[in-house]
Amino acid sequence: MDQTKIAELVDREAIRDCLYRYCRGIDRADEAALRSAYWPDAHDNHRANCGSAEGFIRFALSVFKSGPRNIHQITNVLIEFVSSAEAAVESYFTALQRGPDIDGEVRQALLCGRYCDLFHKREGEWRIAERTVVYDWLEEQIPPAVVEAERFGPRQPIGAPHPHDPVYTLKKRRIPSRPDAFRGFEWEAASAVGTTEPFTPHHAYGASKAGMDILTRCMAAELGPVGIRTATVAPGYIRTPVLAQLAKAGRIDSTATSTRPSPMSKARQGFSLSAAWFFGRLRKEGN
Repeated sequence: MDQTKIAELVDREAIRDCLYRYCRGIDRADEAALRSAYWPDAHDNHRANCGSAEGFIRFALSVFKSGPRNIHQITNVLIEFVSSAEAAVESYFTALQRGPDIDGEVRQALLCGRYCDLFHKREGEWRIAERTVVYDWLEEQIPPAVVEAERFGPRQPIGAPHPHDPVYTLKKRRIPSRPDAFRGFEWEAASAVGTTEPFTPHHAYGASKAGMDILTRCMAAELGPVGIRTATVAPGYIRTPVLAQLAKAGRIDSTATSTRPSPMSKARQGFSLSAAWFFGRLRKEGN
């Protein structure tokens, strides 16, 4: 696949991600997510707002204070590129909205329609520059009389606004809350090293072992700050049927290789491996 097509696929995914961020912003009352979907100078034409996107965001923030229940779903996303930095995007939406009106009466409605958006790419990022909301379906519904806690019963947790919804705990679980959260853990990578004595025609074999070494170094740089120690175990020359045949053919000097210093001197004392191997595991020190 050529690079132009790959770049287009990346752009398409970035545009879809922006649409989904908008839905999270509205449904979870997440101001940062909502703002991230628009450029600061964007124009927005909603039922309740026709003007700057900033005006719509301020309106949405005022609605959030009333504790509404919003559910937005995006489908049928059609993206047509006008240029490398501009795209016309049509996406269908289904929205279930419940909340008090200006008189304080709780109302509920099912809305279906389309977001007709002009997206701009600026400094590598796609956001909405112009939005017009087209309404294709409206169904007024009778809101339930009982509170949500009673209606959902054991079906917990119930969706909540930012930052209380469970989705916001996911990143916290992935990123340690303390620098020493993983202190005392160790990542071990072991490899039968084929580079102690280069030989042909096993160039790829030697290169794979060199790759294992740089992989360990990169992991050490990444995991070290959170207290995970990284180490490579390189047993060096081990008598295997393959190396025995190469030595017999005079293609390697088994004496020179087997006497070369190795981090695991006991490993070359005669046990055999049928093939090169490596493994990685995360373990608590002492286990």
